[in-house]
Amino acid sequence: MSKMISFIIPVYKVEKYINECVDSILNQLTDACEVILVDDGSPDRSGVICDGYADRDSRVKVVHQKNGGLAAARNTGLDCARGEYIAFVDSDDYILEDMFERLYIALTCFNTMYVTCGFNAVDPDGKILDAHAVDEVQKYTGEEALYRHYFHPNGAENYVTAWGKLYSKTLFSELRFKRGICFEDIQMMPYLLLRAKDVVLIPYVGYNYVQNNGSIMNIQEKAHQEALYKNAFEIWTEHLELYENCARR
Repeated sequence: MSKMISFIIPVYKVEKYINECVDSILNQLTDACEVILVDDGSPDRSGVICDGYADRDSRVKVVHQKNGGLAAARNTGLDCARGEYIAFVDSDDYILEDMFERLYIALTCFNTMYVTCGFNAVDPDGKILDAHAVDEVQKYTGEEALYRHYFHPNGAENYVTAWGKLYSKTLFSELRFKRGICFEDIQMMPYLLLRAKDVVLIPYVGYNYVQNNGSIMNIQEKAHQEALYKNAFEIWTEHLELYENCARR
């Protein structure tokens, strides 16, 4: 691999998971990478653990900032990234050692700006609960992918998460995640699809999505759940207008 991948990992209250996450990235079959750990004001030992990685490995860069949420942390990572390619990994997840070699090969072979693979939903002990992946290579224009974002026939085509993908950094030249909302990756993804010349999905499962009971999505407080519903409604309304504008072209 001749060009650098910038791995962006937002870090917040994940001291139980962060080692497995970072180790899985550093074990990728490439040295052409930088790992940007954005400590988003985590109150536990996560930031200290991150600093330990930076002390031991020159590929690791740590940024400490006041808590601003997942979108703010990802945006900080984008602002710091030096690589030609961007990858997001959530700090309580982990990946297979050949995942980004496979994504890079697909990206260069198909001359595209956006490649995605499948993922496993796993429990905290690593047991696979469910697997999601396409059966064969699929390639779509950005607008075709946007259509499938809403109407894909099953869960194999993962268009809604920022993770599990390799992007050309140029896609983010004028885009950043929207701060202060839940589902910030869902809000962002249609805009990335439209900016991409085309989108490639490969029949390979390389990402392990940990079903963590302490994650943002699993917080049960009434106020948080109300915020989730409110944000979801606002995002779908915004996307409906975006989709209708594309349909009129």
